[in-house]
Amino acid sequence: MKTIPIKLNSVLEVQRFTAILEKHSSDFDLRCGRNVVDAKSILGILSLDVSRPLYLTIYEEDKTILKDLSPFLKIENKISDSAYSDTIAV
Repeated sequence: MKTIPIKLNSVLEVQRFTAILEKHSSDFDLRCGRNVVDAKSILGILSLDVSRPLYLTIYEEDKTILKDLSPFLKIENKISDSAYSDTIAV
């Protein structure tokens, strides 16, 4: 399991994002604050406040997933591994 920060700036980006995730068999959750939705659900994502930080949880790691999602990865300062061992910053 891996959690990565992402940024979605428009409805079109949400559509592209979910289309990419649909190509993968893994399960994905998208978290915004205390709200968690299925990241393959356009309606679920649109119910979130996408102006706030979003975190994608990938339950089955596959090297191609991160490559496919590279346009949506949000660059952040590196988070301490001891505080969030399952969270990465790109």
